[in-house]
Amino acid sequence: MDVRPSTATPLTVSISTNRQPLSANITKESQIDIGVTNYYATGSPYSGEYVITPSTTDDQNLGTKGKLMSDDIIVSKIPYYETGNESGYTVYIGNL
Repeated sequence: MDVRPSTATPLTVSISTNRQPLSANITKESQIDIGVTNYYATGSPYSGEYVITPSTTDDQNLGTKGKLMSDDIIVSKIPYYETGNESGYTVYIGNL
């Protein structure tokens, strides 16, 4: 089959594989531009929490390695409380 694109309208071809779809634009008889338009990651979905507050006593592992994330993880600020009187201030970091 002989495909000769018009100079006014480029010929666009899309090729899809299991991992990456490819696209090609042919604008002149001797010019072909080929590029990867998307990349599909593989893995199991992340099912943990997406909003967390750091622990003040224990390490935390969210188990995200190799997982597909549907959103950003938000790490909330550590609770901070301050009280004061004539003698000075007391600061509480973490949960009361």
